[in-house]
Order: sequence, then C-alpha cells, then structure tokens
Amino acid sequence: MPDNENSESKPKKRTYSVSLVFNRDNDGGDSKSKPSEQPDRKNPLHGKAFFFTGMSGPPSSKPDKFDAKNDVEDIQGPSDSVHGYGFSSENTGSLKFPEARDNMASVKQVGHVRNIEHYLITNHQIDPKHYSVYNAVGDWGLTPDEMGAEHAAAHVLKKPMDWEDMRKLAARIGLNARQYSVLTFQPHGSADHPAGHGSAMLHRMYIPAGTSMESIRDHLERAGIYFRTIVPAKNGAHVAFVVEPEIKPETSKTLDRLAKQIGDGHVDRVTGRAEFVGQVGTAEKRGLEGLEAAEHNYREILGIPHPY
Repeated sequence: MPDNENSESKPKKRTYSVSLVFNRDNDGGDSKSKPSEQPDRKNPLHGKAFFFTGMSGPPSSKPDKFDAKNDVEDIQGPSDSVHGYGFSSENTGSLKFPEARDNMASVKQVGHVRNIEHYLITNHQIDPKHYSVYNAVGDWGLTPDEMGAEHAAAHVLKKPMDWEDMRKLAARIGLNARQYSVLTFQPHGSADHPAGHGSAMLHRMYIPAGTSMESIRDHLERAGIYFRTIVPAKNGAHVAFVVEPEIKPETSKTLDRLAKQIGDGHVDRVTGRAEFVGQVGTAEKRGLEGLEAAEHNYREILGIPHPY
C-alpha cells in the first residue's frame, strides 16, 4: 500500500483504517448468507486469532477478488457508543505480512465476514445498523524468526450485549473457523459489566493519512508492541487499537509516545474485560491440548455435545 492513498477527491465524510494491536504474553455483498461448510477437521491451525472484522466493498472486476478497504468512520466515534469488540481470522496457515495483506481481498475472507454477520443477525438478533465488521491484518513478531501475519476481521458492537452472549458469539466464530482463540473485549459500563470495573484495557490511536501499513507495523515493532492488527481505510488513515487482557502501565506510555510521532498526539482508553475465548474451559482438566482443547471449550460455551 502506498504511503499516500487518497484517490477520492473531496470525500464527504471522514473515513479511517484501523490498526488493532494485541499485547499478550502467551503464544500463540448483498445478503446475509449462511455460514460456510465446516473445513476439513484434519487441517491443522497455526497461530492464534487476532480479530477485527470488516466487510469489504462491492465485488471488483475480478470474480475472485473484492475491495478490501473499509469505510470505518464509526470506529473512531465516542468510546461510549461502542459496546464490544471481537477479533478473529479464518486463516489456518503460516503467512507473511504481504500475503496476509493480499488475502484481505480473498473470497475466504469475505466468507468469514459474512459468517460473522450471519451469527450477529440470526443467532443474536442484532440489527445491521448496530454492528460493523472490518477487514484487517493481524501481525505479530518478537524476532524475525517468530514474525507472522494473517488476514483478519474485527467486529464492533454498537448495542449492549451481555458478556456470556459475547462469549457465545466468539465461540461460534472460533469453532467454525477452527481457531485456537477469539479475542473478545467488553467496555466497562456496557450491558452486564459494571461501570468502573475492569482488569483489561483497550487503547485507540488515530493515525492520519500518509503513513502506510508497513510503516505503522515497523513503528509498533520497534516500540515493543509485538501483537498488532492493521485495518486499511479508503482515505489512507488508520486507527490503532491495543487490547491488553492485563493492564501494563508501560504500554500506555509507549503508545502516548507513538501518538506524538505518527498519530494525532492523543490516545483514547477504556477499561473493561477481555478473554481469549477458546482458552478458558474444562479442556485442560480433560487432558486436551491445542485445537482439540479450543473446540472442546467452544462447544462447552455453546452447549453443543462433544463428538468424542
């Protein structure tokens, strides 16, 4: 993506791209279609899911490609207008950043986003005006040998949803996409989460047009933010999100410094609760590991019988 990507002249409304950053210590268009068939259950999954969902635009001239850039103005709205976030991917392979970026325009990515929309509408009765889904690239790395990326999706809830329902939504996404985990974040004061309580934090930083995805990625890497997701917008701007399941003061200081370097000088923050859904459950007590453990925990959340 070029550093300056603003091909539309005098846009009527401000749009953004979103960079979602996950800081953690453990390893890791036209209709509401039905979810795709379950993938081959023997297909291994490499890596855990980083998720920001975003629906692409209308089909391009190529039948197997779609416009991967998002209209994401609502993501930059007031924090109290957002009641939840979910971060996921359908990727089950090992990719480098350029491959993940290109895969945002793939048919599989569009199918993943439509599956999420299907769950929101059919299983949770959420009106389309009360959610958004964005395309993204999940990206991580501690050393050159450990770096990786995947095309991802991030959904944003604009209507309160109870925590257990948010976990069920994440479990449906993770089970269908065969992911080790799906990250879910609920701001304090939303639905059944009391105001002022929360051990997790979501940071949000706006990055004006003129800085490419690759450059943002490099800045975050050098600053020690090793888990991040970047969502492209049509006007070339970005919004960086950092979700911390456990709050670390040094992360705030680092992002404040980065906001002055590449952002607009400000970072919005909200506390809440977060969970890598799929990692929490009784699977460990049963001696299950890996993807089998995640599927066990997803089924447990959804009340679906286990196949073993």
